[in-house]
Amino acid sequence: MVTKDSKLEAIIVPTGPSKEIDMWRALAGVGNFEQKDQTPGIDPYIIISGVYNSGTYEGSQTEYIQNQLRFNGVSKDHIEHESRSRDTRENVIYTGEILHKKNTSLASITTDYWHALRMRMLFKRAIQKGFAPEDLQIELFSEGIPN
Repeated sequence: MVTKDSKLEAIIVPTGPSKEIDMWRALAGVGNFEQKDQTPGIDPYIIISGVYNSGTYEGSQTEYIQNQLRFNGVSKDHIEHESRSRDTRENVIYTGEILHKKNTSLASITTDYWHALRMRMLFKRAIQKGFAPEDLQIELFSEGIPN
């Protein structure tokens, strides 16, 4: 159960049709974390999820966002990415693998409101089927993020 004392461990940024909006969402997620009262030494990692390639950047959208986050001061040690998922269901499955590996119990989804709700619903199913940690709690961060 998420309580006021729970510490955010991961920020999930699923990619979509606009690398600029995805980048904005990633930075907004980082900003949301920085406003929380975190325990010193506990920094969440960011998971960028998706294979979408807009054609305007050499490489995948996840690589573009990873490079931009690093440019904005996020350590490469705090960035994970997966470039296999082609839809929301696969975002959850492949992100779930990373969450398992990192033994994550609290993550935040940073995307538009409806996509975040859909992902949270799919994460509940993924937990039941063993694709995500059984104690995983998901919070939504979509306020102020453009649809």
